[in-house]
Amino acid sequence: DVALPDGVEEAVLFPTEGYVDVPPLVGALVAAARRAGARVLSGTPVVEISRTGDRVTGVVTADGSRLAADRVVSCVGHRTATFARLAGVTVPVGGVPGLSFYTHAAPVRLRAIVHTPEVSLRPDEEGA
Repeated sequence: DVALPDGVEEAVLFPTEGYVDVPPLVGALVAAARRAGARVLSGTPVVEISRTGDRVTGVVTADGSRLAADRVVSCVGHRTATFARLAGVTVPVGGVPGLSFYTHAAPVRLRAIVHTPEVSLRPDEEGA
């Protein structure tokens, strides 16, 4: 059962809502991309996106390297809007990074994801 604070009159439950633990997901995606022959460059700032018509054909990095590519994957998180502007695309995302905290288990068992304007909470794999 959920105890709502004073002033909160309604709450919504989405029982099928889920989440992903991003660091292991990114690691698995990078490993799969490398197995498929991708070249992964981390910490390499992109200053220009090369295009032919509407198609992205590569990037230019801060050191002046021109890298041709069949596909370019952006993994820049909260900098997505800035990166997309290099290709003349507008992506409506905020520019503020999120923060994740891991704490000791609370005395109340959390069985669902909780979102509020101030905080989002989710259970760990044991449901604590």
